[in-house]
Amino acid sequence: MGDCLNISSPDNFGGGRAYNSVEKKIVSVCFYPWSALSVLCDGKAVTCCMDYNGVQEVGDVNLHSVKEIWNGPVMSDIRKNFGRLDYGGFPACQCCDWVHRG
Repeated sequence: MGDCLNISSPDNFGGGRAYNSVEKKIVSVCFYPWSALSVLCDGKAVTCCMDYNGVQEVGDVNLHSVKEIWNGPVMSDIRKNFGRLDYGGFPACQCCDWVHRG
């Protein structure tokens, strides 16, 4: 029941390969902080499922519940910043083609 297979086109999410060109101006709000929370195998919760290396950690499920992380101050601040198109401090987002798409 918890398994899922996602199929998508190549993208630059999370600092992966640069399949698509990335414009300098950020023009789009990332929906991940409002719709998903990714947890890595070590328990680190991160902002994006494409943050494979845990660069943008928002919590740790070994220390806090998913609900605490989801409703906590870190995620709240991220939602405010992303809503203002402020991705400063989020290196994986800086090279993501989703937020730079026109």
